[in-house]
Amino acid sequence: MNELIFVAGIVLIAVAIIGGFTGQFNIPQLSNGQRRALGIFGIIVLIIGVWPFPISPPPNHIPTPTHTETPPSTTTNIIDQMESTMGWYTYKDDKGSSINKKSILGRTDDGIEISYDLKEWGWVLISKNINSGKLSEYEGLRFYHKGSGDPNTIELKLIYEDTTTFGVVWHGATVADDWVSVEVQYSDFYCWWPADNCLHYGNELDLEKVRKIEFGISNKPDGGDIYGSGWVIIDDVQGIASESK
Repeated sequence: MNELIFVAGIVLIAVAIIGGFTGQFNIPQLSNGQRRALGIFGIIVLIIGVWPFPISPPPNHIPTPTHTETPPSTTTNIIDQMESTMGWYTYKDDKGSSINKKSILGRTDDGIEISYDLKEWGWVLISKNINSGKLSEYEGLRFYHKGSGDPNTIELKLIYEDTTTFGVVWHGATVADDWVSVEVQYSDFYCWWPADNCLHYGNELDLEKVRKIEFGISNKPDGGDIYGSGWVIIDDVQGIASESK
């Protein structure tokens, strides 16, 4: 609830009522029409103050995934082994940022290297269609990465057919000399946009609606990023099984 908006609504309603008493509280006498209009406006403001509208995450919104250095070699619960660039498409901003992708020796067999040159507030990404049924077998996702260059943000996104986008970010994560494992629960994914869709879905991720998975590299200066060039290798995207399985 937005407390300031809620209080403003209460004040407007109170003024509408008090305004009907001549000379009370030094408030000028209001006509019945003015009181009615002010009261209705106060009720609208009051509703806005208590309505649970979802909001976009702040640029530095970061969940608390498990982050483990030099993980053991395992290929269980594979969502995508990232051994081929086939099916992965590249996208970039209109600010002049650039991206290239290629298969390269990874953590287990090959992985996908994303090389980039980001402008300030720029972004690049790779995107692939995904079987939502495979995602729903698990409680979250794990992936492995290493990289070098200017530190920038790694984004992981799950996207509906209507473009509704749920995501997670890790600032400055592109720089990693050794393989790093990142785990994130589905409950950590936040609805980013479009705002109307986020409101419609109540900011709740529905795995059955997911049609794409994306890895993005973005520059967020307010998160401590430094725009420029670098590379990141993504490998072994896995599902995190619940403890009961």
